[in-house]
Amino acid sequence: MYEAGCRWIFFGVESGSDEMLKRIHKNIDKEAIKPTIDILRKIGITSICSFIIGFPDETVEQLRETVALINTVNANLTPIYHFTPLPGTELYNNMIEQSRYEAAVDLDSLSKVVATENIGKNLSAVPDRDLRVIRSWFHWKGFTNKKAYSTGKSFEFAKQTILSGLHSISLKGPLSFLINGFSALYEFIYVFWYSHAYPEIIKKYNLK
Repeated sequence: MYEAGCRWIFFGVESGSDEMLKRIHKNIDKEAIKPTIDILRKIGITSICSFIIGFPDETVEQLRETVALINTVNANLTPIYHFTPLPGTELYNNMIEQSRYEAAVDLDSLSKVVATENIGKNLSAVPDRDLRVIRSWFHWKGFTNKKAYSTGKSFEFAKQTILSGLHSISLKGPLSFLINGFSALYEFIYVFWYSHAYPEIIKKYNLK
């Protein structure tokens, strides 16, 4: 695959809790993840392992298991998403039946359901602030990690983001760039704040 040009592989791991993986029917072998990532590092392929936090009724202990797996796997990038009930899924239907979530009634409300960057309605047993800190911590780590890209340079993620933004000017015009730039600035400040302002939560989950 490397010789054919493959440089990135994305894994939707989702959780480090066996119970949660069973609930979402994610039939993966957790023990195989780290050896796979280690092989990719040796070959030179960037690994991206995404996780979801804030599943319905997820506990602090289950979230700790997810953080522990992230720390153990040590992928190049670990994007974290807040759980969002997506229409048609089992968890979505369960939340609707339990009157814990309001069903989308039209296309406009449906379009807002898939915004997984924000917490929205927290259906877990974990405080909102904990979820924000954990997501921001790993995003900041990916933002500053020298090993996130093959160049081995700090803030390479930032460089790539800026280049992508400049490219969008030629495609969509300066107005789109300004809108996206403001959104990116807000996200940067948000991530920086939550990844640095709450050391007690960082310690609570042993974030590394």
